[in-house]
Amino acid sequence: MVDGIASVLLGETAASPRTLERASTEMTQNSASWKSVEDHLFIISKYLLTEKGTRALNATSLSSSAKGLLIERAAARISFQPRFVAVDIVGVGGGPESELPAMDSNGRSDAYVTCKLVTADGVAYPQRGTSTHTEFLNRRPQWNSSLELTLSGGSLDPNGMFRSAESAMGSKLLVQVFDADVGIWGWLLFGAKVAGIILALGWTGAYVTGFTDELSRMQVFMCLVAAVSTLIVLVLSFFAYVRWGSDDEQIGEALVPLNLAMDQRRHTLRLTLRQPTPKAGAEPHTHRNSSGSLGVVRVRVSMSER
Repeated sequence: MVDGIASVLLGETAASPRTLERASTEMTQNSASWKSVEDHLFIISKYLLTEKGTRALNATSLSSSAKGLLIERAAARISFQPRFVAVDIVGVGGGPESELPAMDSNGRSDAYVTCKLVTADGVAYPQRGTSTHTEFLNRRPQWNSSLELTLSGGSLDPNGMFRSAESAMGSKLLVQVFDADVGIWGWLLFGAKVAGIILALGWTGAYVTGFTDELSRMQVFMCLVAAVSTLIVLVLSFFAYVRWGSDDEQIGEALVPLNLAMDQRRHTLRLTLRQPTPKAGAEPHTHRNSSGSLGVVRVRVSMSER
């Protein structure tokens, strides 16, 4: 049994339910609660750290270095208490089925990705998530952005040690792809930025040349009013367009169980986007790519204690 699962824990064989079922026939007779690959690996790791498991390991044909590495991996798996989820949003995959649908009338999309965590009870957090930058006019965006989210949950055990593994294993990563709609708030934000730059450059030039000394009180007052008005429009449009995403339409989403990252490795995934749940009173969008799908996004996911 130990020979069968050693290659899995050492990373020599891919972990799969079939592999672990073959390797742990004897143990499954004593436990009916194994419901996933990660459950198998956790229980087997715990078994290897017992006296009986050590004797079974010593009876195998593994080398001394392999046995030591196996015990190290098993101990790390048992003691791992993740606090952070690292997500690298790479971009859209290859092939026509991966391309995002045309969300705008110009046949393009202005896409960005937002990541949230979902508890075992189905509650998504943080409220606004963590987002990448927007790739404008591109149906094959490559964001290459690194995001980090903090896991909630966890508790102190009787020994005062923080335990979050169970909460992390029951959580999921929600990956949402949006189309940034440059509506009125987007244009106001753009205009406010341009106006702010012009005012700053104009005032700097006037100050350097001494022209500001010749301005009347009324002219100075008008310049201040223009600057304050520009700042107010900039702040309002920023929160409406960037933070609130008031004009944005969701393209699709995907859920990733976080128990796959409990092995403390970085996993590269191809996520097929599915139709998102429409907002109350809204109809789901009908945009599709040439393959009739919503696209495929490549991501890398890992968890850490720091």
